[in-house]
Amino acid sequence: MTIDYNDIVIAKVPENNPDLSYLEQKDMERLAAYERGDFGYVGVYARFESHNYKTGVTVTFRSAGLWDIESDSETDYFQEVFNEERNSLIANLEAQGIKVTNKPVTVLKGK
Repeated sequence: MTIDYNDIVIAKVPENNPDLSYLEQKDMERLAAYERGDFGYVGVYARFESHNYKTGVTVTFRSAGLWDIESDSETDYFQEVFNEERNSLIANLEAQGIKVTNKPVTVLKGK
């Protein structure tokens, strides 16, 4: 099986039972904002779906994900998490013999 790098997408899902202990201990103002519904918590993972039209079966591959992320975090942070999750997913896919094409070439800066 071969998949395209660009077909791996970000999944951002609401978290129903986040760990609020750090807010309860250190940031009561932020905890109050959470309780007002000003923000929530999400999990972020990388996902790839493959649908076999002959059999009608869809298989989803995904990374483990990172959870307890504040939903109002910066866009750059979500992208950074997604990049790490995508790299993890690719490593797992390739370990199973699944080829990932069109990966960007990493350029190392000279010394």
